Amino acid sequence: MTLILDETKSTTTLTCERHGEYATTTTTTTFQYARGAVERTTGCPVCDQERVERNNREEAERADRQRRERIAARRKKANIPQRFAGSTFENYVASTAGQTRALSVARSFADQFDTIRNTGSSLTFCGGPGCGKTHLACAIANHLLDSDHAVIYTQAIELVRAIRDTWRPHSTKSETEVISAYRTTGLLIVDEIGVQFGSDAEKAQMFDVLDGRYREMRPTLIISNLNEKGLQECLGPRVFDRLMEIGSAVATFNWTSYRRVPKSPLGAEV
Repeated sequence: MTLILDETKSTTTLTCERHGEYATTTTTTTFQYARGAVERTTGCPVCDQERVERNNREEAERADRQRRERIAARRKKANIPQRFAGSTFENYVASTAGQTRALSVARSFADQFDTIRNTGSSLTFCGGPGCGKTHLACAIANHLLDSDHAVIYTQAIELVRAIRDTWRPHSTKSETEVISAYRTTGLLIVDEIGVQFGSDAEKAQMFDVLDGRYREMRPTLIISNLNEKGLQECLGPRVFDRLMEIGSAVATFNWTSYRRVPKSPLGAEV
């Protein structure tokens, strides 16, 4: 530890070319074992404040740029289908009580995600095809990505295929790496549960991923055209029980497919 032997201060007036006269203080300090005294003179306080503000502004801009780059990288990895890249809560058509309820469940899940992330609760969308399940799931994904969360969207068959692709002789990824990516992302969305899916091997691979997320308390969003009974039969009771644990929500989409809505002359749905 360096000891201070002596310290004196003197005040005088200097002139800043930009801000005029200002009072400055010169501190002269003598340290033990040092060769001579050390002088420190304060500068123009307005210049000093501008320098601090400029540094803070540059740091904020750098942090914002890094955040935008991180979000862009996460959005690329999220694998959201191009058709649903622009899906939001605002452009979801909710004209019935059921649709309004589904929208409310989805919004609540996204808005409370920080709390949900701590509890590990999941969300399940069940119902017929074309009812807006994937739209709302991707609206949740887009909301979370914009909030700097990591999300991965995949179809069940794609998840299984990604795991099996690691078995190829020249695979660049190991099975552990692929499963870990699905297990550790902030939110995993698994779509099309029940489509070309349900063999014992596929159930085991799905269980490996979902059970890992369950144990690490990471939220999962499941989308299926099956009802709850069919979903249980497809996934198996162990996975289904984990998805339905207390705190998790289920939204049932039981209305007519949006795809059957008549088209306008311009080709847009009305």
